[in-house]
Amino acid sequence: MPRFINLPLIRYYPSLQNKIILWRILWGVNIAAYSWLAIWFFKQPFSISSDDALFFIGGVKSFSILEFRPHFPGYPGFILLAKLLTIFGLSPENSIRYISILSALAIPPLSGLLIFYKVKQQFAAILTFAAMLTMPLLPLLGLLMLSDGCGIMMLLIALILQENKKPLLAGIAFGLTLSIRPSFLLIVIIPQVFLMIKNARTLNFKISMPLISGFVICGMVFLVGLFAIEGYGLLNEALRFTSGHFSLWGNNILSDNDDKKNLFDMAYQAPLLATIMITLLITSTVIAIKNIKLKQYNDILIITLTACIWVFLFQNPENMRHLSLPLILLILLITSAMQSKYYMIILIGVISIQSLIFIAHLTNPPALSPLAQIAKNLIHNDEEYMIITNHGVAYLKYKLPMHRISDAYYKNRVKYLLKNKNSFKIYIISSNKIKEYFNETIFNGRVLGEKNLILYIQQAKYRHDNF
Repeated sequence: MPRFINLPLIRYYPSLQNKIILWRILWGVNIAAYSWLAIWFFKQPFSISSDDALFFIGGVKSFSILEFRPHFPGYPGFILLAKLLTIFGLSPENSIRYISILSALAIPPLSGLLIFYKVKQQFAAILTFAAMLTMPLLPLLGLLMLSDGCGIMMLLIALILQENKKPLLAGIAFGLTLSIRPSFLLIVIIPQVFLMIKNARTLNFKISMPLISGFVICGMVFLVGLFAIEGYGLLNEALRFTSGHFSLWGNNILSDNDDKKNLFDMAYQAPLLATIMITLLITSTVIAIKNIKLKQYNDILIITLTACIWVFLFQNPENMRHLSLPLILLILLITSAMQSKYYMIILIGVISIQSLIFIAHLTNPPALSPLAQIAKNLIHNDEEYMIITNHGVAYLKYKLPMHRISDAYYKNRVKYLLKNKNSFKIYIISSNKIKEYFNETIFNGRVLGEKNLILYIQQAKYRHDNF
C-alpha cells in the first residue's frame, strides 16, 4: 500500500476504500499465479537444452575460456554465482539450474518495484508485475540454464539502485551485469553516457563519479581475474569469437550466411509472440516520439531504444531468448508512462493475451528438453550409426561417446565422412523439415521459444551431396 495514503481517511472516501480492496485482490491474483509458476519451475526435471548450458556446467567445475568452459567471453559473474552455490552443497548442474530459475522468478517483483519507485503508483506496479509474470519468454529464461535471466535480473537491480540515488552500488551492479551477460555492454554504457552528456550542465558529480567508479572497479576486477587465468590467449580468443559472431555463425545483419534466419521467420513460428511484440513496439514508439519532442529523456527510454537496435540487428533471431530483454524493457517503458489511460488499456490487452500463453505453459506436464529426449532415445541403441546435427553437438558427444557425431555446419567434413562409408544407419537431427528423409520423430519444445527437434532415420545409402 502506498505510504502517501492516510488510513484514517479511508472511511470517509468509499472510492478510495474500494480502490484499496481492488489492489489487494489484484495482488492476491498475482501472488497466486507467481506461486503456480514457481512450483511449475521446480517440478521440471534437470535437463540440458544446449551445448552452452553444458559449457556453463563445465565452467563451474573447472573454469577455462580457452577450453570452452564456458565459451568466450566466459561470463565470469555468472560462473562465480554458481560456484558460490556449490559451497552450500549443490552440484554444478543444480547450481546453474537454480540460478536460472531464481533469476527468472526475480524479474516480476524487481520490475514492479522499479516502476513503483519511478511513478509512485501502486496500480502501475501491479500491472508491471502481471505483465512480467505472464511474459511469454519468462519460462524459457528459467529452463534454459543460461545467463540471460540472471543478466536481466542484475540490470533491474542496477536500475532500482540508480533510481534510489545509490550511485556507487548502482555502478557495481552495472559492472556485475556485464560480468554475467557481457553482450549487454552497449545497452549499459550508451544510455549512461548519453544521459551524462545530455545533462552536462546540471550534472551532479557526487552522483556520477561514484557511479563511474563502482562500474570501473567492478569491471577491472573481473578483467584482471580473466587475464590472470587465461593469459594473452584470451585476446586471440576474443578476436576469433567476436569476428566469428559478426561474420559467420552469429546469424545477424552482418553475417555472410546463405540460409540465415530473420525476425520474419520468428514471427511466422510464433504469431502470438509477434503480435505482442508489435503492439508493444508501436505503443513504445508513440511514447518515445512524445518524449523526444518534449526533450524528456530518461534511462528506461534510452536503454529500451539501445536494446531494440542491438538485439534486432546484431543478435541471432533464431534464439527467441534474445527477445526477452526488449520485451521486458518495452513493458517497463509503457508502465512508466501510465499517466495515459490508453497505455493502460493496451497493456491490459497484452496481459490478457500473455495469460493465455502462461496458462498453456503451466498446464503442460514436466518434460525433458528436446535434446535430452533425443539422447535418452538413442543411448540404449548399441548398433553402429552416425548422427549428423548442428544442435547440441558437444552434448551428444558427451552423452553418446560410443557413436560418431558430426557437426552439420562443417559440410565438407560431413561429405568426406559419408563418402568413405558404404551403407549404415544415419540419424539426422534438425529443427527444419527435410523432404529426403523418412522415419521422423518429433521432440517438442517444453515452452515457447524452445525449438522442436526432428530426428530422421535413414537405412539406405546416404547421398552425401545433400550437404
